Amino acid sequence: MQVKVTCTLNLTDGMADVNRLEEAVFKLGLKFMAELMARALAALDEQSEKVCPDCSAQEPVSDGTALYQLRTRFGTVPIKRRQYRCKGCGRAFRPLDKVLSRAGPGRATQGLAKLAVLAAASWPFGTAARVINQLCGAEVSPEWVRQVAESEGKAQAEQTREVALSVIESRAGVEPLTESRQLLVELDGCWVKSRDNPEGMECKVGVVASGKEQTGKERFKLTDRRYAATFLGVEVFGPLVYVEAAKLGIEGAEKVVVLGDGADWIDTVACRYFPGSERRLDVWHLLKRCREAVRAERLEPGEAGKLMSELSKLLWCGQVGEALRVVRARLKSQVGLEFAGYLQNQRSWIVNAQQLKARGEVVGSGAVEKAADIVVSRRFKRRGMSWRRAGAEAIVALRADILNQAAA
Repeated sequence: MQVKVTCTLNLTDGMADVNRLEEAVFKLGLKFMAELMARALAALDEQSEKVCPDCSAQEPVSDGTALYQLRTRFGTVPIKRRQYRCKGCGRAFRPLDKVLSRAGPGRATQGLAKLAVLAAASWPFGTAARVINQLCGAEVSPEWVRQVAESEGKAQAEQTREVALSVIESRAGVEPLTESRQLLVELDGCWVKSRDNPEGMECKVGVVASGKEQTGKERFKLTDRRYAATFLGVEVFGPLVYVEAAKLGIEGAEKVVVLGDGADWIDTVACRYFPGSERRLDVWHLLKRCREAVRAERLEPGEAGKLMSELSKLLWCGQVGEALRVVRARLKSQVGLEFAGYLQNQRSWIVNAQQLKARGEVVGSGAVEKAADIVVSRRFKRRGMSWRRAGAEAIVALRADILNQAAA
């Protein structure tokens, strides 16, 4: 069976401009594809078996047509489906419905639905709808884009969680994308506005990498990056991070490094899902806390600078005991006392950053902060946005999956 459609472009004087010509070809192409789709479906309708789906009678009576508006990537295609009525049982049916049953929500093709998912993962739903229309001519509403994206994102999140839990239980089941001698796991949290909680809600973000490579004189990037993110807490987040580490060959890695800012939940993830790993406190976060504590003492500028320099040298070299002695002797404010407690609690995470950096190893959590920006902030923290947890979880699952596919 063949379906033919003739396409003719009338060139006018105004089309001497390549941009106007492109627009004319684009619009004609959309019209051409819609007509071809309609004729193809009409041909399938004509050749389909006229069998009653209830009693299997094969001699129905023609009962007119029923209009169906199919939404495709190249616009809405009106289709007149042939309708029949069974002589025996009186059932009305349309044979083409078997072909059209694969259309998704809103009578849209899977191609259009996938496009909506990609657009919604990158832009607000209203913007996504406009981008789809401008790129391919399909007319969709922001609400439809939201429904399709959240439905797909929910399914993606559930599937990812199931795979992650299965891998955690068996510590196997994932074919590594690459084999790594050393793995770096950086963890952080990112807050967004919530419709249910005035204080907002936290998205836990992780980036896993096999190492780093130099991209400039003083610039580096992580290699084989994989992302994990969820708004559902440690119980969900831990397995998600672990499965991404498994894809980089964690079972065969000689060393696993977990790096974070000292939050309790990061310690929980490290202990539960990466036992035996080397833990490192982000040195920049550590020095920031130190500066805040020194500033709270309201010392003379020269004295404050000297004290900060002394503490920075000690902390950079991982000399926590000596740094604690200085802090307890010199810092008497409430912030200073809290910083002393912080140093004591984080003692096992504070490393000799100076030595590690000299060996070319990672001592700061800049990569996961960038990951939080890419995965979360750029989509969830636009002006005026506020989220419910279920919708946010669906979209962040899509973003993480898209980024991981691009990195694979």
